[in-house]
Amino acid sequence: MDKRPHVLLLTSPLPKEGLAYGIRFSEGKLEKRFPLGIGYLISILRENNIKVDFVDLMVKNVEIDFSKFDFIGVYANSLFFKGGTVPLLKSIKDSGFKGKIIIGGPHASLMPDTIPEFVDFIVQGEGEYTLLDIVSGKAKERIIKSDRINDLDALPMPAYDAFDLSLYNLKVEEFDDKRNVFIYSSSRGCPFNCSFCSVNRVIGKEWFAHSPERVLKDILYLKEKFGVDGIFFREDNFTVDMDRVRKICKLFIENNVGIVWKCESRADISYEDLKLMRDAGLKSIYFGFESGSERLLKIFNKNISVERYKKTIESCKRLCIEVFGSFLYNTPYETKEDVAATERFIKETGLRYSFISRYLGLPGSQIYDYIVKNPNVAEDKGIFVIK
Repeated sequence: MDKRPHVLLLTSPLPKEGLAYGIRFSEGKLEKRFPLGIGYLISILRENNIKVDFVDLMVKNVEIDFSKFDFIGVYANSLFFKGGTVPLLKSIKDSGFKGKIIIGGPHASLMPDTIPEFVDFIVQGEGEYTLLDIVSGKAKERIIKSDRINDLDALPMPAYDAFDLSLYNLKVEEFDDKRNVFIYSSSRGCPFNCSFCSVNRVIGKEWFAHSPERVLKDILYLKEKFGVDGIFFREDNFTVDMDRVRKICKLFIENNVGIVWKCESRADISYEDLKLMRDAGLKSIYFGFESGSERLLKIFNKNISVERYKKTIESCKRLCIEVFGSFLYNTPYETKEDVAATERFIKETGLRYSFISRYLGLPGSQIYDYIVKNPNVAEDKGIFVIK
């Protein structure tokens, strides 16, 4: 008889009827990318000879026999917490589950006081080593704030084989539809301080990354094992350390990796670096422009100008690199003039791909703190605030 501890990892399901804080979600609107964070958890449990199962309830609705497991870990984001995570936690408890319930994810770091008392462990920050401590019986505190993992190369590769490929989006809009695109994360954290973003409070401002050699090794493995011919570097800022990016690009070229890729970045990369990235396979780059208004960029702490945006877009056009830009509307400070400036910017730059999101009062950011202290602002703007 196998006496190893048995762990079940779950994502939170969509809220009933797909409604969260006045925003309607449907499966068609979900990004449907691999939950790489859970992929790392699966790998490190396997590496330590611990049985682990995974069900992505965000994209698949199934009945689960909770009684088979010793530990159940639930990933929670604030957006789906009340309508998705809490009902899931109650269903686990009401089933008569005798093991330990663990909750992690951004919501565990930002709003632990909202988590039901019957949850045994709340994991804040990176969960790989903390989860091992819980399963091995070393963890004693209910709320555990993990130390940052500064050597990401020491972590095993995410367990891509644990994901049902049929459930996920393996395409990138800007790529050839025939591409088999996997997401990959080569770094964690963000050293910047955008006023609308909560990443710093979830994981911290320190930025740690895989070495260029580890990135090459992982990408070659994905290419050989899964036939990947496209990579989306899905992380907060791939280009924080441009020396590292240059080394990665040179390794891609020297080893004839032969894939196209996309990354997320600030829009302040030089033409020369963009050219090297293009030569190494960069086909598309995601910039969080947020606004075409200089006034709002200052409020957002972007520390970059509209003119710099335009210069970077022009460089990308010259190099045939597609630009995907995101913009943030309906923040507390926005005026009609700001909206007009953003619309003018999109038109003048001729962006083919853009994403406009409506500001939601997610906890952990400077703007959120301002709204909580000035609730009339949120009411006037019709901003949904998570509390």
